[in-house]
Amino acid sequence: VGHKTDLWCPGSFSYEGRLNFGDHYAVGGVYKSSVEGHGFIMLRQPEQRIISAYNFFQHSWPKWLFHRPAKDLLEYAQVCSGCAVKILTRKAIDGDLSTGYTVCGNPPPATTVEVTLAKQRLRS
Repeated sequence: VGHKTDLWCPGSFSYEGRLNFGDHYAVGGVYKSSVEGHGFIMLRQPEQRIISAYNFFQHSWPKWLFHRPAKDLLEYAQVCSGCAVKILTRKAIDGDLSTGYTVCGNPPPATTVEVTLAKQRLRS
């Protein structure tokens, strides 16, 4: 079933910098133009999100980088932790959204600066 957000709520959703509704692409590059002041996000307890994503075919695991699945939940968590912070603060890994890359699987961990910025963006 495809998302028909434009049909149901015309003009309510921005697709700038997005592959599709509900994807895990970063909004850092389009935050000012598309998100600030009217975005929303649904968050889970981080540990539960990691376990769920791992059990859902290792969602966001960077197979393009490692060329294999994660060895175990710990390795997966070490690479994919900080997903919400990365989504709120980083730009897409590359300009081509068709690659399937997401910032959730971008190995550098979220920094203290990014955590602070993500908290500010959640409140604005």
